[in-house]
Amino acid sequence: MPEFMTVMALLFAAYFFVPSTWYAKYLTKPEFAFFSTAQSAEMVAVTGLPEDSMLRRHYITNVRSEIESELPPRPTDFNLRRHHDSLVAAQLAKRLQA
Repeated sequence: MPEFMTVMALLFAAYFFVPSTWYAKYLTKPEFAFFSTAQSAEMVAVTGLPEDSMLRRHYITNVRSEIESELPPRPTDFNLRRHHDSLVAAQLAKRLQA
């Protein structure tokens, strides 16, 4: 029993002292990772998005901020935040397709 408690204490200490930057990359998604390059090329042809990557990124960021301004604030809970991000991504894809 003391060995079990020692192992549990060590695991708790290891979890408590791990820097958040180590596992933050697994909790967040890249901002513009929901379009593949083939979909991106197709969207440029269909929707008239700018061909320049910088202008396209600014255009998508502007549309994304318009969508987020219409929604309630981004939740702090991980699951709710993930659902909120997927809702924003779906709305963004729908607006870019229109």
